[in-house]
Amino acid sequence: MRVFPSLLPKRIGSGRSGPPGMPGGRKPALLWFRNDLRLHDHEPLAAACAGATSLLPVYIFDPREYGKSPNGFDKTGPYRAKFILEALGDLRDRLRAAGSDLLVRIGKPEEVLPELARSIGAGSVYCHEEVLPELARSIGAGAVYCHGEVTAEDAKVEGAVSKALDKAGAALKVSWGGTLFHMDDLPFQLASMPPNYSDFRQALRGRGVREPVEAPAQLKGLPAASVCPGELPTLQQLGFDAATLSRCAGDKDAAGAHLRGGESEALRRLSEFVSKFTAQQQQKGVAAGMQWLLFELLWRDFFRFITKKYTVTGVAQRLGSSPGINPMGFKLMRSGIKQASKETILTPRFYTTDFEEMAELVNPANIPQQQQEELEAYLREMKTDYNQRHFVRNEKFKEAAEKLSGPTRKIFVEFLERSCTAEFSGFLLFKELARRLRDVNPTVAEIFQMMSRDEARHAGFINKAMSDFNLALDLGFLTKNRTYTFFKPKYILYTVYLSEKIGYWRYITIYRNLQRNPECQFYPLFEYFEAWCQDECRHGDFLAALLKSKPELLQGPIAKLWTRFFCLTVYITMYLNDHQRSAFYEALGLNTTQFCRHVIIETNNTSKRIFPEVPTVDSPVFWDLMDKMVSVNNQMAAIDNGTSSTPALLQPLAKLALMERLGSLVLRVMLMTPIEAGSYDFENPAELVY
Repeated sequence: MRVFPSLLPKRIGSGRSGPPGMPGGRKPALLWFRNDLRLHDHEPLAAACAGATSLLPVYIFDPREYGKSPNGFDKTGPYRAKFILEALGDLRDRLRAAGSDLLVRIGKPEEVLPELARSIGAGSVYCHEEVLPELARSIGAGAVYCHGEVTAEDAKVEGAVSKALDKAGAALKVSWGGTLFHMDDLPFQLASMPPNYSDFRQALRGRGVREPVEAPAQLKGLPAASVCPGELPTLQQLGFDAATLSRCAGDKDAAGAHLRGGESEALRRLSEFVSKFTAQQQQKGVAAGMQWLLFELLWRDFFRFITKKYTVTGVAQRLGSSPGINPMGFKLMRSGIKQASKETILTPRFYTTDFEEMAELVNPANIPQQQQEELEAYLREMKTDYNQRHFVRNEKFKEAAEKLSGPTRKIFVEFLERSCTAEFSGFLLFKELARRLRDVNPTVAEIFQMMSRDEARHAGFINKAMSDFNLALDLGFLTKNRTYTFFKPKYILYTVYLSEKIGYWRYITIYRNLQRNPECQFYPLFEYFEAWCQDECRHGDFLAALLKSKPELLQGPIAKLWTRFFCLTVYITMYLNDHQRSAFYEALGLNTTQFCRHVIIETNNTSKRIFPEVPTVDSPVFWDLMDKMVSVNNQMAAIDNGTSSTPALLQPLAKLALMERLGSLVLRVMLMTPIEAGSYDFENPAELVY
């Protein structure tokens, strides 16, 4: 694609008819618009109006931002280009209404701005900050005013502009913008900014936001020197061919295709949004829409600040040039294949066991006839395969993925990875159990085979969903390289039973919430959760039947100790894990703490039907201890990720103390009086006495 085929020769079209600048004191200034095509809340505009005799607003189409990237993608796509042109047209109209105008030029800013500055005698060029370390120094005798951006590419352009202006006797004056919270109002130095969103949001909790800068009703006049405003280019002049534009014109469902650029349209949509959710708040007493808006704005802040942090240290340049990093920041094994997340105590585990001992445990000779018949009934149920045709994708998946953007896109991919890993872990375990038990108990082996079928179906469906985001997991690599945790057979039965039941309650709770709040359902995968979770329920019921076939696993003080222990292990792991990823649940319109408590309570109620003892999760003391564990875990995470305020020399001791604190909290929960539970089978109905 040839960029700007007809306009490149006309990069600078200025002429002069008056004196360049003013004698002594203040001088004319340039206002360099970049990604801030508005008059409201525009700090460089306010600074330029206060510090210059006259003002020349300018926007520059940089050819380097168009055309194809080395990977063959459009640097600026046709929809974004159209949006920019619309926004510039609106900006020009608003500037003219305020007594000014918008100069439009094509070329490299480091060449265009110095030439314009010389032509009008400007001492200043104002802009918003694009995150470049050397821009903090004082250069020259005036300034070019602009807003800054945060990418390494933008920073490189700013560096070239600042040097060129220095030679021309002007200076670049950069303001921070584009975030809800101003850089100067952060409660931490940028170098010590929390590297994860949860800690970042917690650090900003309760802090106020600056009042926006009002749009001036009247702007400083244009410089005396006569400069041709220039015309806005067409999409064809920006290098888009007729076939591309025709295809885009007919694609009304593409992400953002319906949006129109410009401050006027933005203000209209904002007013409409506020009116809608103000009415909703008055009717329902909630402000879900406002909370969602704040959530998205904080995510935007997080990514802009974290990008600036690593651009300043030079890390962004290294990451940006690495073929092992995708646009969302995920490490890649190879093109399109995501590197698995680091294993921790809270990540999904791969299990193995003593298969000979398991074979002895399920030997029909050791199972009462009544329980064996129950197992055969479960086999018939599993063979029915109710969800055989349930996991069928449609065109909505890819469309939804294309529309999903920003922070929600990334946290959803992280959710898909964790879910896929957990489901695939179940597939591997059940498949191996089916193979090892085939000659001992064909009924149990075939049920495990059916369970592996379900888990493989789930994992494949999720991995296919990841491909909508141009990513996938190498499940074969995971099989060979993941660490396997060894559990004795009875521990496997306890743990997997709880995993299946808690999985059921997680899925069904998310599904029901989205049925009540369809506006929070941003991807069609969630529509499948109702039937999906029935697989989890059936798996759990089979494992309960297997446990009941071995009375020693459910009777006596040792069984009570182990069932209570594994309940707490699963509950605590979920509670800590989910609170580290609360952004995902908030994106679904859920309160993380309420979600976790509901799931744990319901799982505990389900487990009462089979386990002889379960934790007392309906006690306020239990939840107070669980919340204290979350606090301690967050402090440990802060040490691990380098955001702790504890001196580095003392961090190992601090972490040891926190680990001891966490252990003591777990022990206190373990020592709480449990709930006596369990099920009883009666061969003679007359034994039931009420």
